Amino acid sequence: MRSGELVRLAVDAVNAEDGHELARLLRVGPAAEFARSLEQHLRSTAVDVLEASTRRLDSPWNDVFASHLKSLQCFYNYDLDGAFREQNYKAQYLHQAATSLPRWVLPVIFTINSDLYASAVIGDENLKARGQKPTFLEEAARTMNKAFSVCATDRFSSRDQSRKWGAYYVCNLLMRTYFKLGQINLCTNLLRSIASADLPPIEQYPIAHVVTFKYYLGVLAFFNEDYAKADVELSFALKRCLATGSNMSIINKNRALILNYLIPTRLLAGRVPHHSLLEKYPNLKAVYGVLIDTILSGHLGRFDEVLTQTMQHLVLRGTYLTIERCRSLCFRNLMRRVWLQLDKASRIEIRVVEKVVEVAGAIADRAEIECLLANLIDKGLLKGYMSHEKATLVLSATNAFPAISSLPL
Repeated sequence: MRSGELVRLAVDAVNAEDGHELARLLRVGPAAEFARSLEQHLRSTAVDVLEASTRRLDSPWNDVFASHLKSLQCFYNYDLDGAFREQNYKAQYLHQAATSLPRWVLPVIFTINSDLYASAVIGDENLKARGQKPTFLEEAARTMNKAFSVCATDRFSSRDQSRKWGAYYVCNLLMRTYFKLGQINLCTNLLRSIASADLPPIEQYPIAHVVTFKYYLGVLAFFNEDYAKADVELSFALKRCLATGSNMSIINKNRALILNYLIPTRLLAGRVPHHSLLEKYPNLKAVYGVLIDTILSGHLGRFDEVLTQTMQHLVLRGTYLTIERCRSLCFRNLMRRVWLQLDKASRIEIRVVEKVVEVAGAIADRAEIECLLANLIDKGLLKGYMSHEKATLVLSATNAFPAISSLPL
């Protein structure tokens, strides 16, 4: 294919207001059939010839397609900096035009901004490999913010033709970008904008947009230690994830992302994933499987050992601090086993607890053990009090170890 043929198809798509066809023509990446067919032509064609071929299109589509062709040409000539630059221009030209276009332009906005994210990530990796500071994704975020504004602030189109139907898609893409940049705090302003944008009810949006949005809400709640909200949002995302498509490999990958945060969230609430669930996701089982077993068995020393071994993986997954909090659950289960072994005695001497902790493979002096017990009592995981005078733990005669699931997160 030559650039003139692409432009001819673009003219027809613009005249027909066919956003899906325009998105197909403007797509880049492995799934972009038109981009691949242009490779040989673009390698050997001068830039001014490419620009001239787009003049059949009205403004700003001529600029959009000119930048598209130049971006592909840069990419095929291994100029990743130039490829991102032109992809960014392409998105900016589109956003300028989209303010006067109705809903049919949304597939084009989605495709171009999604490709912009991918181009920025690749470009930044290339910059880092050359010893330079990565800047492309931050630049892309600023451009995508304009796309969000174009969608969320549409005040002129009728409701069924409004660009507001694209607000959650672009919001999700921006949150993905902020997470990648490590600037999660910027999501707060984005969510405020969503809340004040007078959008249609979220239930009316495509389920894929809703599930992704709920996932990010859940992860943000998780990082803010609002585990009750995290459980609600992530559970919704997990339940409805199957409805987002038919490609099971992608669905399973997305479910694994959700479970990465949902498993620690539910562990804190005393809800343990079934072994059959972990069997479906070997990577999750490798990280969480043994930890869960040690929590259930109350093997405190083994928990500390495995936590140290998996620290790097947990930090990368963003779940280390939450899993570390599960140590109190492990100690609680150890104490409950001792209590049962002592025929549910109402008094347990601290020296007995010291010995049990030692047998469980953990290293702790009396002060630390008393601190652990006080923590259990404070959290409601154990009902009772400590008598320092008699160096004894006094347990409640009724429900000394309340069900963890009955306690607030």
